[in-house]
Amino acid sequence: MEYIIIWIVVCFLVAFSGSNKRIGFFGVFIFSLILSPIIGLIIGLVSARKEIKKIPTVDKSRFIRIQARKLKDKKEFESAIRLLQQELSINAKNYGVMMDMACCYSLQNRNIDALNILGKAIELGYSNFEFINTDEDLANLRSTPEFKNFKNNSYRFVSNNIQTESNLDKIKKLKELKDEGAITEEEINTEKKKLLV
Repeated sequence: MEYIIIWIVVCFLVAFSGSNKRIGFFGVFIFSLILSPIIGLIIGLVSARKEIKKIPTVDKSRFIRIQARKLKDKKEFESAIRLLQQELSINAKNYGVMMDMACCYSLQNRNIDALNILGKAIELGYSNFEFINTDEDLANLRSTPEFKNFKNNSYRFVSNNIQTESNLDKIKKLKELKDEGAITEEEINTEKKKLLV
């Protein structure tokens, strides 16, 4: 009786040699049990490796975008943006990630940031202008005068900092002209309106 128990235990241990092989754990166990543990071990070691079926993995970038969209839907915009920025640090030319960031920025009314990243996405080849003009997440952005300028400028973002500085200079000159008596307050207000539009 002892020999039978020892035989079964040894066959069980030998069967592990077939666990990552085509013959498998139970195949080696059966051969070891019927023939002998040594023959079972030889069969287990000689048997071809099991072909591992490759399960298609979700593209990491796509996975990150899906996670970021879930965060965006929960209105956790900053967390979504951080996740997307991580992805951009790995693949700086992923305009899909940039579009997701633009949506998050727009939903936060961070329109300059949204236009900036949207402009970069378009520079890199993003061309679904219908999405830009209809997506609900970009509705806040589309309602701004900056977006209208962006759209009129062939979907290119041009910072208005230089223009704003020159407009300020023009307003200062208008004030100087008023102080000298060359123009009236009404003329200044008319010119200010033209410059600030």
